[in-house]
Amino acid sequence: MRSSVLSRPSDVVSALLVDASECERVMIADHVRANPIPLLERLVAVGCRVRPLTRNERYRDVSPALRRLGVDVDAWPVPPAGLFVVEERTVYLRSFTPMTIGHEPRTRSIAHSAMASIGAATIQRFGQRSPRRDRL
Repeated sequence: MRSSVLSRPSDVVSALLVDASECERVMIADHVRANPIPLLERLVAVGCRVRPLTRNERYRDVSPALRRLGVDVDAWPVPPAGLFVVEERTVYLRSFTPMTIGHEPRTRSIAHSAMASIGAATIQRFGQRSPRRDRL
């Protein structure tokens, strides 16, 4: 039987959430815990993180990749409520609604981290004519 330090849901959630206040942890934790523990452990193992934004933070202020690339998603007509930055394996959350928390960590970070765990790096994005190779 495999033993893991991160076998309790609270341990895994703590490992995934970075720079979160206690209030943010409470709002996000139940939605993250809804995933199977082995899957959450895999997210932690491949370096995925969930990082809530404070009221005045902008995505590019907290994301080194967005800053380096000069991407200003905050300037979009409707900035996203949550954003997964592939290069950083980090989900940034501006909104803590169940839809945002449930969508970003469950769908995107799990999909990308699962791909990273098997070494896959080809992603087909909506509207692209051909697959793009990402370094996951």
